[in-house]
This record gives sequence, structure tokens and C-alpha cells, in this order.
Amino acid sequence: MIESESFRPISSATDYSGQYTDVELIRSTSHAHLYRMRRMGRMFIAKTTLRDDARSLELLKREYELSLGLSHPNIVHVYTYETNTPVGAAIIMEYVDGCTLTEYLASRPNKAARQRVFEQLLSATSYLHKAGVLHNDLKPDNILITRTNHDVRLIDFGFSDDDSHDRLRALGGTRGYASPELAAQAHGIDTRSDIYALGQIMRQMFPGRYRHITGRCTSADRTRRYPNVESLALAWNRRNMPYLI
Repeated sequence: MIESESFRPISSATDYSGQYTDVELIRSTSHAHLYRMRRMGRMFIAKTTLRDDARSLELLKREYELSLGLSHPNIVHVYTYETNTPVGAAIIMEYVDGCTLTEYLASRPNKAARQRVFEQLLSATSYLHKAGVLHNDLKPDNILITRTNHDVRLIDFGFSDDDSHDRLRALGGTRGYASPELAAQAHGIDTRSDIYALGQIMRQMFPGRYRHITGRCTSADRTRRYPNVESLALAWNRRNMPYLI
């Protein structure tokens, strides 16, 4: 998507009242509504809260501030936080014409295509961690695959965390993908929690394969997991090499 000057991200809330049309609810999660809207001939996604209370709005602003500085081809692009859209206060972000990873896998893509998608996911997660951000809710429903080129767009930073937003920390995660420490709401959550989720996603993408890698990623003892995405990527790149005794 090509950006014009009018859609560069800004750090303060903006009022574009009355300029959006064709509003349609396309998805609801446990903590947000996602609407598709049109403005100036282009489609956007507006993310709003389920409840219009101070805490929910504060967390929405936190997600916007955390997402604003992210710039990676496999991470959904965030534009503005607007206070008076047709659906209320909302984060305005890139519209992705595609499907979730679960839906993509149901179309039975070949192994090479799945490997390409997984490598893009590793790249996006590595970028996040280098930026000091933990996603905290990596799962197939938060991984979109574009209809054109089948590229990854990582979405939903509602449970993400970094040092500057410690005061508003809201740990989340989804059963089956959340690490044991994340599920227990423990202190000291680090990159190894996202590594756990990547291992579970890898199992779903490559059933019965790469068990040494997925087993290490999903160890209940986080000290036994790969310490970072770079170590996981190295193991991935060596996955077909024979083990030497």
C-alpha cells in the first residue's frame, strides 16, 4: 500500500469526523471489534474496544503507541489513532486483503509455500524482539496471508508489551499457543514466550516434521528453549542437515 503524506502516522489523536463510508464489522475478538471502512477511495481497518470505558480506551491508546514505531513488510501498518470515527475512538490501520493462517493452511499449500510463510513470520518476530516488543499472542488467527503473493502480515498488538508501557501491562495469550509462564501471568516474560508460540505454530504448519525444533521451542522449562529468534532461525536453516555424533 502506497502512503500519501496525509496518512503518515502521527503521535496524537486526530479527528476525521464524517469522512469514512461503507462501514462494516468484519471481526470481533475477546477484546476488540474490527471494522472495514473506506476513505478517499481506499480501504482501512478500524480497531475499537468492546467496552467504552476509560481502562479499555487507555489500553487501545497503548496498543497504538506501541505499534506506531513498527515498520516491517510482514507486520500490519498502523496509521493513526482517531477519536471520532463512525465507530468511535479507533486505531486506523492497513487493510489486508487476505485470510488467516488457519484458512490458508486449509487450502493445502505446498511445503515450499509454507516454508516461505514461516520464514516471514520468523523475520517479523525477530524484528519485534530487536525493537524491544513482545507480541504475547502469536497464533494463526493473528497471522494474515495476503491474497496476492501470499505474504505474511502479523496483526493484533493488544497484548504486546515493551518496557515503556510497563505501567499498562496487560498480559494475554491464547490457550494452546501461550507459554506456561504467560498463561500463569508470571513476572519476567521474555522472548522465549513468543518462541513457545512459534513452536506451536510450526507444529500446525508442518505436522509431524521438525520435531527436534518444535520440541525445544515448546519445552515447559523456558531455559531449554531457543533463547531468541536468531537461534531458532539457525536451527530452521539447518533442519535438513544430518546430526553428527
